[in-house]
Amino acid sequence: MIRLRVVGLALVVVFAMSAMVASAAFGASEFQVESGHTLKGTTIKGTGGTAKFETEGGEKIECEKSSSNGEVEKATVAKVTVTYSGNCHATGSLVSGPCENGSKDIKTNALTISPGEKLGPGSSTTNIGLRFTATVLAKFKCETTPFGAEVEVKGNLVCESVGKNVGPSSEFLTTGEVVCTQSSAGIQKFTEIEIGTKKETKQELSASVFGISEKDAQTTTEKLTYSQKIRQT
Repeated sequence: MIRLRVVGLALVVVFAMSAMVASAAFGASEFQVESGHTLKGTTIKGTGGTAKFETEGGEKIECEKSSSNGEVEKATVAKVTVTYSGNCHATGSLVSGPCENGSKDIKTNALTISPGEKLGPGSSTTNIGLRFTATVLAKFKCETTPFGAEVEVKGNLVCESVGKNVGPSSEFLTTGEVVCTQSSAGIQKFTEIEIGTKKETKQELSASVFGISEKDAQTTTEKLTYSQKIRQT
């Protein structure tokens, strides 16, 4: 009986080690803090310069700056809201003039951030990024839209994580950076990412107004500050 218990315990250890090795082999990206610290509740604050949005059909919206606030919920999930401000305005055939959804700003809904890997061609040597998603990322109005309709942005946005706190041998730091880039009008530079062991393809944004929908892309860079030292592996 004792021997059976020992064998059973050994099997449990083997399976646990196998799971750990498999996880390492797949290289799932995650947020980490230093030993003895609690990850959950780590706050995130971001500040950025010019933010640009452009659809495949050439509709453009530009704001002078961006800011984000949120926190890490666990190793694979963070939540933030982003505010675009400073003369947010649109230029295009469908949408033009000042844009806002309150106080002359464009504020997103709560966005879920998932750390991931393997962004594809053109990514940095770390190949690590972040996916931002929500059922609806944002709704807002511009001065000139068909029949006063709202602009609605949906989909998933994949951006690149850069800095010394990114990668397998990275440092724990209180600062970081996220870069979102478009490759052409309405097309994001990165449209796939591996979340855990699942490869997510066709990660794209769309913007719609009065029933007309087009692919949408964002270009912006934000400097991030965390309430404690953190890294993304």
